[in-house]
Amino acid sequence: MAQIIGLTGEKGGGKGTFAEILKEFLPGLEHIRFSDVLLGIAAELGIPKGEVSREQLQKLAPALEEIFGKGCITRGVKSRIQKSGDNTIVLDGIRWHSDLEMLRSLPNSTLVYITANPKVRFKRTKKRKEKSGEDKATLEKFLKEEQAETEKYIPEIGAQANYKIENNGSLEKFRRKVEVFYIFKTR
Repeated sequence: MAQIIGLTGEKGGGKGTFAEILKEFLPGLEHIRFSDVLLGIAAELGIPKGEVSREQLQKLAPALEEIFGKGCITRGVKSRIQKSGDNTIVLDGIRWHSDLEMLRSLPNSTLVYITANPKVRFKRTKKRKEKSGEDKATLEKFLKEEQAETEKYIPEIGAQANYKIENNGSLEKFRRKVEVFYIFKTR
């Protein structure tokens, strides 16, 4: 079974950047985002990734769980893991207890909590414009989104992580932290 590195953390904390940096050390790494399931549904509906807002994704996840049962997104991600032939998989976006239970059930898995100050994360999300409308969001809206059903368990799950990485500094400082993680965890 592959080595599984689960990532949890608030939006803009650096989960995706962690995965990209880790890919530099592990070129065969597969990066699976829990939101890929939701974005795949939007794509099937003809909605391009760049036009999907965070708010839409935050409403879609609980709606799917209500219709298909708790953990349906987790089951979709687990199916992707089982189909993967890669030696190392990063699961990006663990936010539900079912996600954590699934991660813990897999051999050779670890959980990393990547977090940063809310104002730092707000600036990052505005700059990256990953989701539709993020560049126009206010700090008030950003903080309100953090109270959504899909976000509320992240600090609780983060408290159970094997590793915690604070990402309030420069990209170079964060890169060094990811490198330390790589040296001590993946070898």
